[in-house]
Amino acid sequence: MGAIAQNMKRVVVVGAGYAGVAVARSLDGKVDVTLIEKNGLTHHAIASLRSIFDEELRWKHYVPLPKFKSKSSRAVQGEVVEATATDVVLKSGEKIPYDILVIATGSSNNSPAKFDTIVSAPETSKIHEQARAAVETADKILIVGGGPVGVELAGEIHHNFPNKSVTICHSGKTLLSNQGGGP
Repeated sequence: MGAIAQNMKRVVVVGAGYAGVAVARSLDGKVDVTLIEKNGLTHHAIASLRSIFDEELRWKHYVPLPKFKSKSSRAVQGEVVEATATDVVLKSGEKIPYDILVIATGSSNNSPAKFDTIVSAPETSKIHEQARAAVETADKILIVGGGPVGVELAGEIHHNFPNKSVTICHSGKTLLSNQGGGP
């Protein structure tokens, strides 16, 4: 190994959501990157609510862990159970050393918008189908929360079932008002 490779910083990124992948890709080739994701794939949450009503789209939400250009970078499927000052320990017992640790485990939300514990497209599809069936059988639908998720869900329901009565209950004066910059 040359002097540059021996002195290369080791960066571990925990979480392969949008932020984790962006960090890992931006550092690829500049440092030794290990991207760790417990599910072994990334759930692409954008348009997840649309998947309730579009079965074909349900299968496109899962994206394999990224490939890296540099041979010194890699993606690993594993669950981090401990982080020390020098390494992370996976549930398997494997220790991965680091100089810099990035925690990018993402946000959480209730399904069917986002899934924290669902790891397969068939499981996600089943939950989306249950949500669709609930919408189909309801005469009136109440959505609590007028943020981006609530507004998107109301729009999808109205688009797919224009005769359904949909009401959004929101704590702000206007929809999306709690998103910064609003009244």
